Amino acid sequence: MQNSGRISAFICVTVRSTLAVLLISIPLTIGASAPASAQEASQSMEAPAVAVVPVVPQQVRYAGRLASRAGETVEAEFRIYAAAEGGEPLWTETQHVTVGEDGSYSVLLGSANPAGLPQSVFAGGAARWLCIGVERAPEQERVLLSSVPYAMKSADAESLAGHAASDFVTQEQFAQLAQSAQTGSAAPAITPFDVAGSGTAGTVPLWTGASAQGNSEITQVGSDIASTKPRRRPRST
Repeated sequence: MQNSGRISAFICVTVRSTLAVLLISIPLTIGASAPASAQEASQSMEAPAVAVVPVVPQQVRYAGRLASRAGETVEAEFRIYAAAEGGEPLWTETQHVTVGEDGSYSVLLGSANPAGLPQSVFAGGAARWLCIGVERAPEQERVLLSSVPYAMKSADAESLAGHAASDFVTQEQFAQLAQSAQTGSAAPAITPFDVAGSGTAGTVPLWTGASAQGNSEITQVGSDIASTKPRRRPRST
């Protein structure tokens, strides 16, 4: 009987220990998987990255003719100059151009560089000339580049209702003006000019010349105004 009681007690203790271990391990397992699930959910809710694409393409289409190289693929170097003759090129680019059977070809200037044509090449709106060299041969005659629709629109955007951008106040300038008004800053001093002559304290000055002053016949003491000229007595009749 004693052995059977001991066996029953041992079995009870073993079952209790097993249940305790299970009760402890279950929350730990749930807690460990919760952050991973939350992280996966947050990653799935993130918006996909959107690549920023320039509004105006930094490329210029140009079409030309190479009758002597019809049907061939040639290496051409494109150069942009600031003048019709002489000077160093402002920009250069080398492309492999496929010439059609009729000798015509079309390229996108700036397509060889991911950044395209630098905006600085056309700064100031000055005229630009394009020159082409094929297979390291001497340069051909320079061609004046014409405006494209995007360039015409950008020129229109340089003004607003006919006013240049310099006619408007920027946000930085407006903030400075507002700060000056709040702090009570003094207005810019007016440049003085030389005045000749002399005067007496309490006497209203009188301009005696273009840049000279003297005493008038009017004096002021406090709020009392008087005249230094004696009054004429009325004639007796």
